[in-house]
Amino acid sequence: MSIKFEDYEAVLQEAAPEIQGVLKSIFQEASRVMSPAGLQTYLDGAKSLINLGRGNEVAISYLEEMPLVVKECGEDVIDDCLSAAMKLSSMTSGSVVSLLFSSMPTAARNLGDAALFRGYLTLVHQLASTASRGVKPMLNHIDELLSKLTLSGLRRWANFGAQAYRRDYNNLTAYFNLESADSRAMLQKE
Repeated sequence: MSIKFEDYEAVLQEAAPEIQGVLKSIFQEASRVMSPAGLQTYLDGAKSLINLGRGNEVAISYLEEMPLVVKECGEDVIDDCLSAAMKLSSMTSGSVVSLLFSSMPTAARNLGDAALFRGYLTLVHQLASTASRGVKPMLNHIDELLSKLTLSGLRRWANFGAQAYRRDYNNLTAYFNLESADSRAMLQKE
């Protein structure tokens, strides 16, 4: 079974013409790191994200970032990434879902394991359900957080902020933006 760019070009162009250029530029890299079955899942995922109606930026971010994630954690995580994005899209804006995809290569590189990476996706979902305003600031700082913390440390740090500032939105945002003293203290502790 072989997957050709032309098989998906028409479908993706019909849904969102600007995505065609992104897919064209990334298709070779994706076909190098994915098997035909993985590539099929990857391209079907792009169609699903386009149909999600959360803006083209979500699908573009997915197309650009997923080959990097697959390179680190294997193609079995593609479905997990799509599932995480679909769940998150019901709780937050399209820009946050796009930011999730942008954070995935960093998480995959730092965690280096499919099971740990899935744990990261679960953590983001849990945070979105308990303190959704903290997700975007945390994802904006994920490089720094994962360079200093293990997944367990990140989970403890995030859970502390979500519980301590659940109803105090200004302090919740400051905590997840690494602006508050509590945030820096918990980061240092972990």
